[in-house]
Amino acid sequence: MATMATIASRTPMVTPISINLGPEESDGVVAADRRTGMEHWTDRRVELLQRNSTEDLKEIIFVINEGQCSTCCKKTQRCNMALCFFVHFFSDFDDNDDDDDDDHDDCGLVKLMNRGISLTCVLTPCRVIGVCVTLMTLGAIGAAVWAVVTFCTMEEDTGLYDVQVNSADQRLRVFDSAQRRWRQVCSSSDNELLASISCEEVGFISVVNYSVTSVPEASGDGGEFFCVRQQELSYGKKIKDSLFPCDCESREVLTLLCQVYLDHKLPLLYSADCGRRSFAADRIVGGVDARQGSWPWQVRLEYDGVHQCGGTIISNRWIVSAAHCFRERYRFVNRWRVQLGSIYSKPVNANVAEVNTIVYHSSYLPFVDASIDDNSRDIAVLALTQPLTFNEYIQPICLPAYGQRLIDGQMGIVTGWGNVDYYGIQADILQEAHVPIISDTVCNSPDYYDNQITTSMFCAGYEKGGTDACQGDSGGPFVAEDCLSKTRRYRLLGVVSWGIGCAMAKKPGVYTRVSRFLPWISTAMRMCLKMSALLQNYHNSPGLHKMART
Repeated sequence: MATMATIASRTPMVTPISINLGPEESDGVVAADRRTGMEHWTDRRVELLQRNSTEDLKEIIFVINEGQCSTCCKKTQRCNMALCFFVHFFSDFDDNDDDDDDDHDDCGLVKLMNRGISLTCVLTPCRVIGVCVTLMTLGAIGAAVWAVVTFCTMEEDTGLYDVQVNSADQRLRVFDSAQRRWRQVCSSSDNELLASISCEEVGFISVVNYSVTSVPEASGDGGEFFCVRQQELSYGKKIKDSLFPCDCESREVLTLLCQVYLDHKLPLLYSADCGRRSFAADRIVGGVDARQGSWPWQVRLEYDGVHQCGGTIISNRWIVSAAHCFRERYRFVNRWRVQLGSIYSKPVNANVAEVNTIVYHSSYLPFVDASIDDNSRDIAVLALTQPLTFNEYIQPICLPAYGQRLIDGQMGIVTGWGNVDYYGIQADILQEAHVPIISDTVCNSPDYYDNQITTSMFCAGYEKGGTDACQGDSGGPFVAEDCLSKTRRYRLLGVVSWGIGCAMAKKPGVYTRVSRFLPWISTAMRMCLKMSALLQNYHNSPGLHKMART
């Protein structure tokens, strides 16, 4: 550990086949590339797809086009589902096809890259206008069969997380997984405690205001509300563990206004159990060996058994890392492995998880043009094939509050197995270093990075150097203890991104500012889950292969 790589990244070069989403702004999915059709789908990439055997692939997804859903879903007639998608199955079988192409004109029949690959399509209606993304997937649906899917996402009533504060009426709602419905929370004998714990669980810093609102008389079947077992309500415990279905005899439900640094309101990707450690670490400034269990959210990302990057557990199925870890030479998702639960680079009995999908930011410009020297939006998430089982050595980190401001001089901890110096070898034991956050003004000064630090980045390190991240640390966490919450925990403030040299004077490490990308992370996770379900349905369809060969 020392800094990162040279300017641009802190990892060996890589790239997966993955979902590619838009910038970090409020909706998190509007891509910079607005070209329509498939004209920018290069011959080289099509040839790569044709050469690759599906036997080597688990699930591969490419973006080929994205735009507003009002455009791509304009043919829809009715609204009855959350996804709007046009599915085109491509096949390069040599079978004779006697079908009349004109029959499919209304489905947008095209020839892909002039290679004579015909397509047919299935149209499913869209419920609302949202954001539309077109993906290419190559999966286990038969030899050399491709599918292109365009679908529309939307803000749904059912989110990924089961505790929400409704942005319209500020009512606290908790999802009843047994009944598959949302319930409002009935007023309790200690609404102040309930409000404070609720705000913290959905990822906000504190409660600004709470009150009760009268509601119509309940139906009498306990199907609309949760009541609180007051004696079971406490910090650090999930709210759902203290609730039970009820009729809410008081007919008053809790409403909340939660506080974040910039007064935004956004349900976060947050768990009541996140950011906690069973074992403390030595608070020593400098790169030192970490203790087993000190940083249970740290993982190693290996490609063909070789360490490439670090990553951070944010839930039992999701890892956060850096986009630049997934460049084009690292093609196959199923050759990535996630090693977790150990500080050693080669543990005797390694805990290893498989990767299902990799999602990187579509506006990470070096992927658009390798000559572009702008490392903004250097972020990615990985979906695991199976959920993790948490223990004292494997735990998720808390994400920051939306808009959380970084404090100049605040100490954070960066961890990784990267090089111990710029020309050194990678560490055998996880290294940790305590470094202070540097103001954007200082880091953008001519002596430092001369205005290369954008709003999606921040710097951390010492003016004289000596302690930093380095090659191989890329994608790993920069965390800080959350002193504002009533529960002691750590939050993921940054992702190791880039730097000049390692631990050089006035060339500190540069990190992706995670708080800027919370909407993007949420959208990426939601879209990935929907896409996986969509593909699974079509892969299991009895008529799929016949349709693909039509």
